[in-house]
Amino acid sequence: MSYKWFGGEFLEKLEKEEAQRLKRASIFLTNEVKKQLGTKSPPPSDPGEYPHLETGELRRSIAWEVDDKALIGRVGTNKIYGRYLEKGTNNMEERPFLQPTLEANQSNIVRILGKKIKQG
Repeated sequence: MSYKWFGGEFLEKLEKEEAQRLKRASIFLTNEVKKQLGTKSPPPSDPGEYPHLETGELRRSIAWEVDDKALIGRVGTNKIYGRYLEKGTNNMEERPFLQPTLEANQSNIVRILGKKIKQG
């Protein structure tokens, strides 16, 4: 009797499947964030509310990326003022849009990933 080990192939396939699920979850979250940024101004958003849509620039900038090897997904914006809206400043109260959308959709993301997510 002989045995042949396919562990390496199995792990590679598993990592590819995990990366695909992570990409689907990242795309899902990106779309949900964009939906939340659809309320038109005026009036301007109040502190604690999702930012209201003025030009659409922030909504268009929402993007995702996945590191297939580290299995890390990121959703965010490259607009500097996105951070100011999310976290607030000394002169402006926060109007978060990323964290609340993640929290509101956590069960959907867990379902897409097929497991618990690591936050942080």
